[in-house]
Amino acid sequence: MPYRKLPRSRRALAEMPLDPTDPRNPAPSSLATRHVMVANVGRGTSPELALRRALRAAGARGYRVSLRAEGVRPDVAFTRARVAVFVHGCFWHCCPTCAFPLPRSNRDFWLAKFRRNRARDRTKRRQLERGGWRVAEVWEHELRDDLARVVRTITRQVGVKPIAR
Repeated sequence: MPYRKLPRSRRALAEMPLDPTDPRNPAPSSLATRHVMVANVGRGTSPELALRRALRAAGARGYRVSLRAEGVRPDVAFTRARVAVFVHGCFWHCCPTCAFPLPRSNRDFWLAKFRRNRARDRTKRRQLERGGWRVAEVWEHELRDDLARVVRTITRQVGVKPIAR
């Protein structure tokens, strides 16, 4: 069964059967679960937007979003300095600090998914480093707890002098 794109409206979504839209995924346990999972996005998340706003305010201009570099799409890429930044969600990438518990339903699926996510993160990092890029991985909780420190670290790697405020 090929991947099925889901409708945008809640009504149309509610009328669909609770079959998985991707053959690798188990069927959602309820309509509410389906709504929550459909709302998850991969680009333009709140942590990413917060980081980009803070970088811009710190004077770090010239970054690209969704730029393909070495076959990988980092969340933020500074092409001149060859610095790639990934913003990892603590739940989706299994943050060692936050240690979210595994979801109770479909545990085998989630365990395999999180392992694949971490393996993909390592592969992307290696590809970029082999291509001469420096890679910064930022966790969602780091942005929430100390955004200024994260921005200082990235601007130092990029070579931007901080703006005095």
